[in-house]
Amino acid sequence: MHELFTRGLTADGKLRPPREQAPELYQETPIGWIPKRWEAKKLGELVHFQRGHDIVESEFIEGNFPVVSSGGVIGYHNAFTTKAPNVVVGRKGTIGKVHYLNVDFWAHDTSLYATDFFNGEPLFVFYLCVWLNLGRFGTKSGSPSLNRNDIHPLDIACPQHDEQKLISSRLVSIERQIKALDEDLGKLSKLKSGLMHDLLTGKVQVTINPAETTRG
Repeated sequence: MHELFTRGLTADGKLRPPREQAPELYQETPIGWIPKRWEAKKLGELVHFQRGHDIVESEFIEGNFPVVSSGGVIGYHNAFTTKAPNVVVGRKGTIGKVHYLNVDFWAHDTSLYATDFFNGEPLFVFYLCVWLNLGRFGTKSGSPSLNRNDIHPLDIACPQHDEQKLISSRLVSIERQIKALDEDLGKLSKLKSGLMHDLLTGKVQVTINPAETTRG
């Protein structure tokens, strides 16, 4: 993610060479060296966040719209506050946790949600917010929270929309690979546990080849 959000991708989908190898592909800006065609911006110039809307569980009316709090979906309602696609960031509770929503939903008061992407790619904004680790900007008071005014001024390097889509697509592909590997790991762990149980209970006998034993 660091390489994608600092070097980006070329038009053919390859990782842009680092500045040390291809200085002609970069430009110097107030926030440092960034790829050409990228802009030095504030996070609030890429996405505008707003505090969610009050609602308690007793007010939920059976419906199809998820109610999204700082930690994720906590129920369903018959009305929504926000159109998809959208990005939600935990404001209270699970501070800084980022969610990507591809269905219309009710943004809970414990969250911040996007009201404007300024023609940017919502999925890119989602991954960027994950990479920025927004939770570190939460207040340290008795009731910790994340204020949009503390994250809107963050300096970011922003690629053009076409490259935002390329970067998002690459990250989606990587996440799918990670998920597949996690599933394979889970299957192998279960297989190992089953084999260990069979061996320890004597269900499966271990045959030792005398030729492989070590002489005393």
